This record gives sequence, C-alpha cells and structure tokens, in this order.
Amino acid sequence: MILCLINPTSRNLINLLKKIPYPIVILSVLGMAYGQFLFHWALDFASVVHVATMVTIIPIGVVFVARVIEGTKITPPKIISGIGAFLGCIFLLTDRYLEQLSGDGDSILGIYLSIGCALVGAIYLVMVKPYVQVYGPIRMTTYAFVLGFLALYPFIGVIWNIWKNPFNLFDRTHIEYMSIMTLGVWNTFSIHTLVMGIIQNS
Repeated sequence: MILCLINPTSRNLINLLKKIPYPIVILSVLGMAYGQFLFHWALDFASVVHVATMVTIIPIGVVFVARVIEGTKITPPKIISGIGAFLGCIFLLTDRYLEQLSGDGDSILGIYLSIGCALVGAIYLVMVKPYVQVYGPIRMTTYAFVLGFLALYPFIGVIWNIWKNPFNLFDRTHIEYMSIMTLGVWNTFSIHTLVMGIIQNS
C-alpha cells in the first residue's frame, strides 16, 4: 500500500476500483488470496518439500489455462518442457517419500491442497495479465493483498475462530516478528510484484 501510494502512476486506487470493481475484487479474493490460503493450509498437512514441489507445476497449468481461456497455441517446446517439469515434480515428490505418502492421509490431503493452489494460481496469472499490462503490477499487487486481507481475515475468524490482532506484531519476540515480516514482505509481496512485472512485459 505504501509503495503504491508513493508511486504517482499507481496512486489512484479508489477510482479504478469504482470503474472495474468486479474483476479486481474477484481476482484479488478468489485468485490471489484463495491461492495463498490453500498454500499455507497445505503446510499444515504436508511437508514444505511436498508443497513447494507441487506448486512448481503452476507454469504447466498456465499453459493449459491460457489455451482454454485465450486460445493460445501449445507449441511442441511447451509440451516437452511441461512433460519434463511434471516428471521432475513426480520424481522429486516420491523420492524416499512414497511409503510415507501411501500411509499418511494428512500428507495426501496436503498434496491435494497444494495442487489446488497451483491450479488457482495458474488461472489467476492468466486472467490477471490484461489488467496488469494496463494498470501496472504495483497497483494490482496492492489490490490483491488489501482486498485479500479484508476477505480472509473475517473468513478465518468465523470458520476457525482464529482472531489475530495485526497491531500487536512488535509485542512478539524479535525472531517472531522478523519472521512474519520476512514472510509477508519478502517471500510474498516482493515475489508477487516481480511476477506481476514479468507478466506486464511478457
């Protein structure tokens, strides 16, 4: 939000939201926020290796989603690289974990959630592309996180009865609040903004 307000080209958030509210809200909540929700929920059941590996199939999903939504041609190099990436994910995923996966229902649930995250992410990236190219990555990233927070905070509170006060961040230990800030600013916001920048120039 601060970065968006500093930049004069992306500062006008309210007028754009009034102009095209439905695409922005739907993409921010059902795309970005829901995908992040599935990703972090998957970590409750599967290991970081499992979840991170399955999320890497997002580029494969983007190819097929772009074919369905935009009619983009799937060229032979995309097919070959997609098959290679998929097989790589399968081999990495099952390396020394096959017995664990076959006997652990929680791990399987985590894998399903991470696949759902990858699918949601692929659809989001394809559908958000025209808006990013017109309105810029910083503005669309701001919408994604602000609107996503406004949707997820009450949802998590009502369903799981988990209500956290975001204003007591610095009441925690140094390691705790630095970890939260790193996760939010570096691992999530920065990567998302970079991806949006790549989409804008692709």
